[in-house]
Amino acid sequence: MLVWSTVICVPIILTACFVWSLVESSQSTYVYEGNEKTTFKDTALAWLSMIPLVLNLVYIKSVYSSRHRISKTVAVIELACEVLRSNPAIFIIPISLLTTFVCFTSIWIAFFNRLWLIGHLSDPSVSKTVWIVNNYVYYIAAFYVFFYMWTSMLLIYLEKFALSGMTAQWYFHRNDTTNNSISIWKSAMTRGLTTSFGTVALAGFLMAIIHFLQFLTNVLKKFSKKSSLIGYILRFVEPFISTINHYTVGLSGITGENFFSAAKSATKIFRRNLLSGAFGDLLTQMILHVGTGVIALTSGLSAYVYATHQLHSPHGFIVGLIGTLMPYYISQFYSYTMVSIIDSAFLCYAIDLDTGTVHLSAAHSAFAGYD
Repeated sequence: MLVWSTVICVPIILTACFVWSLVESSQSTYVYEGNEKTTFKDTALAWLSMIPLVLNLVYIKSVYSSRHRISKTVAVIELACEVLRSNPAIFIIPISLLTTFVCFTSIWIAFFNRLWLIGHLSDPSVSKTVWIVNNYVYYIAAFYVFFYMWTSMLLIYLEKFALSGMTAQWYFHRNDTTNNSISIWKSAMTRGLTTSFGTVALAGFLMAIIHFLQFLTNVLKKFSKKSSLIGYILRFVEPFISTINHYTVGLSGITGENFFSAAKSATKIFRRNLLSGAFGDLLTQMILHVGTGVIALTSGLSAYVYATHQLHSPHGFIVGLIGTLMPYYISQFYSYTMVSIIDSAFLCYAIDLDTGTVHLSAAHSAFAGYD
């Protein structure tokens, strides 16, 4: 049901986003820059409206070309649902971390808004005084954004670490009657917050650097052509770092190894068993991640339109970026629950292959075509 609902609903939502943003871009609007009022047609929004259109076409093509693998996708997702059914306490982890993230975000927004009060009024002799923000505030704001990204990624990887530990415990020891999901999730979270916290923090730090640099290049794109080249390079680096972090943190959650030892062990396991790396079926990953992308894109476009067309602010692009990032991080906690379970089950399957054992035949049947 989840698979078919996503396959059908996503093209409808993306088409609606495209039509709505294109219609909004055709209307004249104005912004205030200091004392000046500038009227224009929002060509930037017209270009942004192409994003949901292109994503829609890519999504439809990918689903159509992978239609023969839908049954495999269903089997993999059913395996993840079985882990959830057998370990209801798993839901405590994403809910508690999401609550922590929402509280942190609320505090962060309060402090971030206060930053822009650091400044002074313009020359009172001018007919209309305006508030001028001190130059150093922008450096503090950059630190705030980086700190927000790092904390967000840290919580996401902490979730992955804990879910990997719980999934592995079920995969290898599900017939042990002494185990219960309550004690298992507490143990996994305790390890993630104590002995393995450095692994989680390092993985989050690496991804935060990539995301922050991407954020800067997007902001500076209109000022420098070099930033476009940097952004192009970062788009290639991000998937590589993300994949390393995913299976490294996942294996660390299973074995308790530190970041570098887990990365080395995972690489050896994949190499010895001719596996491509962490589970990478395009259709399954797309089904689980596309909801997050659609929510973030819709929110970002809405924030941009509201800031530019309703508040008439010249900083609509920055508002749109922040309006995309926050829903993206928040909605990721839920999609990450399923993705982390699938990745962890795949790592357990890889360990089975490496040791020549079969702890769960359903996992071997589901993942057999992805070696």
